[in-house]
Amino acid sequence: MGVYRYEELKKAARQARAEIARGRGIAVEKGIRKKPRSPEKRELLFQRAVERLRRYPPLKTEQGIVLPYFTEHLRRI
Repeated sequence: MGVYRYEELKKAARQARAEIARGRGIAVEKGIRKKPRSPEKRELLFQRAVERLRRYPPLKTEQGIVLPYFTEHLRRI
């Protein structure tokens, strides 16, 4: 079993989030969701996210919802 340092895990997580954001997909258990959601379901998910994330609200785009930790990566791309 290997020894992992926090900084190494943090860097790997940052790279994974950037890769997912570049693919404009949504992280799911088996990979990345690329199928678009219906407008009604997208609006419902956005409202739920806003209720949970009052301090750091999600960003709504024409392609879907971008969570706060992906927003920074999208600005760089």
